[in-house]
Amino acid sequence: MGALANPLGDPDPLLPAYSYGDLEGHEVNWRAHPGARHLPRVGRVLRATPSLALYGVAGGSVVCLAVAGPALHGFYRVALVGLTVVAFGVMAGGWRRRLASLASEKAESDRRAELLHVAATASQDISRLDPDEVLSAVCRAATQVGFDMAEIDVADEARTTFIPLHATGLPPEHTPQPQPITAGIAGIAYRSGETIFIPDYTAWQGGITGVRALNCVGTCGATPVWTDEGIVAVLTAATFEVREIKEYEQECLRLLALQAGVALQNAHRFDERRRQETELMRQAYHDELTGLPNRALFQQRLRGRSLSGAPPLSAVLFIDLDGFKAANDAHGHLVGDRLLVTVAQRLAEVVRTTDTLARFGGDEFTILLHRISSPDEASDIAQRVLTSLSQPVMIEGTRLCISASIGIAVGNPTVSGETMLERADAAMYEAKTRGKNRYELAAEGLPAGPLRPASDEDG
Repeated sequence: MGALANPLGDPDPLLPAYSYGDLEGHEVNWRAHPGARHLPRVGRVLRATPSLALYGVAGGSVVCLAVAGPALHGFYRVALVGLTVVAFGVMAGGWRRRLASLASEKAESDRRAELLHVAATASQDISRLDPDEVLSAVCRAATQVGFDMAEIDVADEARTTFIPLHATGLPPEHTPQPQPITAGIAGIAYRSGETIFIPDYTAWQGGITGVRALNCVGTCGATPVWTDEGIVAVLTAATFEVREIKEYEQECLRLLALQAGVALQNAHRFDERRRQETELMRQAYHDELTGLPNRALFQQRLRGRSLSGAPPLSAVLFIDLDGFKAANDAHGHLVGDRLLVTVAQRLAEVVRTTDTLARFGGDEFTILLHRISSPDEASDIAQRVLTSLSQPVMIEGTRLCISASIGIAVGNPTVSGETMLERADAAMYEAKTRGKNRYELAAEGLPAGPLRPASDEDG
């Protein structure tokens, strides 16, 4: 018996046509329509009969989409998935199982689509989270796609131990503990790089003893979390009862692990970029040899001193080493560099934590005293600097002696930082001309010329 033309398209050649008589005595769900133009669109037509009865899948059930021909009788109305349908008779076993299977497959497909949507939505949320929140969000999402509990373990830097960072749904009496990276189902997933499922965790001899003793873990799975550095974590999820884990549930778990890896990778790249920016900033504003702030950062802080809410007076100490050039020429640049590092360390021991110490250039150092009560306080600090630097320095068995000439300029916020620096430089030069190894306090009206270039010549 040939198949009738299908109003929804060409008939399926693999599906035979049946007449009304062929269907008599069988159970069929159906919905009547006055003509083919009213047919709802469906995924698949199961049968096209000579009596224009089209049977397909709609709303999770097999329904008769159109009927023309002998009157059907003995029907009763039932509500099914929002459709008004009629049923009659009892279907033969084979067809009944087939239609039940089709309905089950449709329900499974709907469930799969629902869970994948949950996983995808969770993944979008994860991508917007701070790195510290990512792993917790992954665990929460795992419990929304069919699992009862979830835990994520991150490998330590040595790649020897799993550190449990976040967990959801675990019994209150269980506190996750660090485990060897080869232990349990997480260890298998880590070593194999594959998603692993254990149907009955309690009966599995490879399970972690403390977890098995809880007797509340049924079926358990673990999937690796990848980044560019390889596997960095493992996502573990489990059910309370032993049951089959559907393929789409496994797919959801892998999707969450994938998105977690992407989020962690992005977080790592952001942290790396921020670290590089911080390092570039440090290099731009710090002296490479001594690690002290450089000239640019010192001048920046000097310009901003009046905005700090400090008392009205601040001071600049301009320090030039006496005898450095001679020591550098006699013993070489390596010894000279080590001498500068020692000087920087000694100066750092003298200044207060609120002050700014900088290597201004060459053998010149500057100190910004942010808060002083009087010029005498700046003079006291300058004297401590002279005392500290007067102590001999031993470098590779060589005893080196140096001193310093220091100029001090004191000012209130109405005096520009540039003016204070120029006055301190002029006062330092005055200290050198008066015999070195001393400090000079610049008078407020002391004329100031432009700063001299950093040089070793004055040493």
